[in-house]
Formats: sequence, structure tokens, C-alpha cells
Amino acid sequence: MKGCFSHTWNDDDRLVAVTTPEGNSIAYDYDDEGIRVSATVDGETTEFLVDKNRPYAQVLEEFSSDQLQTFYVYGHDLISQTRNAEQDFYQVDGLGSTRALADEEGNVTDTYDYEAFGELIDSTGDSENSYRFTGEQFDADLGDYYLRQRFYGTGTGRFLRRDVYEGRRIEPITLHKYLYGNSDPVNHIDPTGYFAISNVYAVAAITTILVTVTSDIFFPNPLQTPTNSGDFYGPNPYKGPYEIVAGFLLGLGLTRFLSNSASVAVYRVEGAVNTRVAISSTGDVAILEKGKMLFLNFGQRGRALEFYLKRISQGVDDVSIKSFKVPRSFLNEIREEAVDEAFARQFPNKPIRVDVTKAPDQFGLRKEQVDQLTNVILEGSGKINKP
Repeated sequence: MKGCFSHTWNDDDRLVAVTTPEGNSIAYDYDDEGIRVSATVDGETTEFLVDKNRPYAQVLEEFSSDQLQTFYVYGHDLISQTRNAEQDFYQVDGLGSTRALADEEGNVTDTYDYEAFGELIDSTGDSENSYRFTGEQFDADLGDYYLRQRFYGTGTGRFLRRDVYEGRRIEPITLHKYLYGNSDPVNHIDPTGYFAISNVYAVAAITTILVTVTSDIFFPNPLQTPTNSGDFYGPNPYKGPYEIVAGFLLGLGLTRFLSNSASVAVYRVEGAVNTRVAISSTGDVAILEKGKMLFLNFGQRGRALEFYLKRISQGVDDVSIKSFKVPRSFLNEIREEAVDEAFARQFPNKPIRVDVTKAPDQFGLRKEQVDQLTNVILEGSGKINKP
């Protein structure tokens, strides 16, 4: 038994503070895309330099007291770590789980054995190593694995908080809000913390992305009303077969910074036929055709990635994910003013909540809100992401 842990989550459902049964305090900071960038244990902070260009955001370096403590080298998987001038090389199995560490001469120094859900049942050696089951980062202070969106406990085979992914009715097991790997951890992994993917499909997904992904992100054409149930008006990172590969596109940049709660990223998926957001080479943003309703996704990057994949799979050309930042206060105002789709006609000047069962903070903005948006976009924050 672990005993009694006290957990605290922020408004974005990220774990930000923990008190252990022994009374130790743990705190976590996240960037504006929800990726953990630091951990503080009893006042001692470790910062993470995160590479988001990889299929999933990965830690490249760890810093403590502004000193480099550890750095990692990646190929297809994690290749090595260097701590205190000593290099360890990872030997992994088919799930990506670390089975052994070897030194620079090729001598095995550490071994690991796991039960099905990842509980460590046997190990040898004493090398410091955080990357274990499925190659993910084990938090020794918490006793759980960090899987980006959520923390996972191998002892129970459950996540610490409920999933925002609603699941698929044709696969009832996916409706479970806490279960890891569809209760089949031998054949599934969950690197995003959103949903399980088959390790069989993972290689195919990477190949598909390398071959087919050429551009950015957009909404269906033409965007005139959010009430047409036959169209997709916001990215959906959780539905259909595209969930297999969505996680591989979670990272689009390299960053090392603490959470900036004063701003929020805004996403829109666009193609050549429905361009509404123009972004210059310096990151300046212009909104086109301001008189028309503009559908935007606030802070739901995973959904944008999934919708991008949907359009790519449909053979749509010149697709991109466009993003920029606005003050979080603007999002709060939109939240307060927004009405459900059913009341869109009764309130012709109010923003509309769309896809409310899929994810929060997806809105159709009217002309008044678009004008306000134009005035609050953070200078130079625009990006055209091409996974």
C-alpha cells in the first residue's frame, strides 16, 4: 500500500502539487501546452528541457540549481543517458520498456523485469534511471509514471484522474475513464495519457506520417454554421482510427520554460480553400473576412492534431495547423458569454460553444468577438505548424 497521498490539480486538470504520506511536498510546473517542465521536491527544483519535435514530447536535459545534471540521446527510442560523466545505454523490448542498461564497454550494469501493467517485480544494479516501463518517465517521488496528459500507477493499472477522451461506443472498454491500455498492456501503450494505441500500429503510424504529412491544419469547407452534424467543426484527437497516430504529432517545437498561465494557445486547422488566419514570417497574425463566424480551438492542441490527420487521410492538400496566443482573460470572457448551439439564433451576437461533448473551449466567434480577438493577439506569437 502506498498510504495516503494528497493530490492537487489546476484548472487544466494537471497535477500541480502532492503531499506524500511522509509529509514531503512535490510541485510540478507545466508549459502553456500542458507539458511538464519542472518538478520541485521539498524545495529542490529540477527543470526539464523538452524536445517537442519528437513523436511525443521527450526530456533532453535535466537541470538543477542551473547546472546540467543529465542529458539524453534519442534515435527511434531512447539510446543513452549521461549522468556525472557516465553514460548508460538502454536495451528495450517490443513495448519500449527498458530491460537493461549497459556501460560504454557494453557490460550490462542493470536489469529490469515488469509485470503486465508495468509494476517492477525484479531489478539488478543501482544506476539512477527514470525511464522504465514502455520507455516512459518514472517519478520516483510520486511512485507513478508521467504520461504527459496524466500520471499512471502501475500498481493499480489505473490513471490518477479521469480521462477527457470520451471513448468509442463500439468498443466499450474505451469508455473506461481510468483504465490503462484498454486493460491489454501486453499489446497496447498509452504515451499521451489520452487513449491506448496498439504497438503493432505504432510503426505503421510513423511511416504514414513521414510519407504523407506535408502541410498544416483546417476546418471543413465551407464554414458557415456549427449546426451541420455532417461536418467536423473542431479537431478531434480521440475519435476513429486516427487516434492511433495523433500522439506522434504532439510536439512541434523545442522549449524550456515554466508555465505561463497568463496566455493560452489558440488553434485552427486550415487549408487553401478556407484560409481565415494569415501568419507572417515574423509571427504577426491577421484575421481575414472578419464578418464571418470564426471557429477556434483554445488550448486543445491534441484535438487539432487529430483533425489534421483526418484531413490528411482524406487526401486534402495544403493543410496546416495555425496557432497563436491570446491573454487567458480573453478566453475567460468568451467562456462567460458563450451560448450553446441550440440558442445561436436567439443570441446572434454571442459566441457559440461547439463540440461540447468532445472537448472544452471550442467556439464559433461572431464579428464582435473576432474584432476583440484581433486586438488581443500576442505580437509575434503566430505559427504555421507542419508536422
